[in-house]
Amino acid sequence: IFSSFGEAIPVLENLSRLSIKTEYNYWEFLPLLLKKSPNLQTLVIKGPSAHCYFDYGGQECLSGYSFLLSCPVKVIEIHNFCGTIGEFKQVKRFLEKFPCLELLKVSAWGSDQELKLQIATDLPMLPRACKIQLEFFP
Repeated sequence: IFSSFGEAIPVLENLSRLSIKTEYNYWEFLPLLLKKSPNLQTLVIKGPSAHCYFDYGGQECLSGYSFLLSCPVKVIEIHNFCGTIGEFKQVKRFLEKFPCLELLKVSAWGSDQELKLQIATDLPMLPRACKIQLEFFP
């Protein structure tokens, strides 16, 4: 539907929580969903998020979208964060572009304590558009 009708998708006024599974390759449609969801408060990303870093039309997911600077998302919840460079780049975009973001919740992939320590050390160092709280969950 998204690839065929794209901009014809109506504005989703009542959508306040959006949950996507990355293994279904929805990343190329995330900017459109965000643009069509003016009251979105929570974005949940489930599954390994490596798909987000493939090139879509010459741009990585969420790069160069100026409308994101007015995105109302307050909470981003990321499940199965692996700690790859690409994932950190994407989280950096979220932090830089979402001015209303208050909380970033992260669940590390598996039970690797070294990965959890890396995430706890590296994520707070990323630049932000606003002050946010970082929370880890199992």
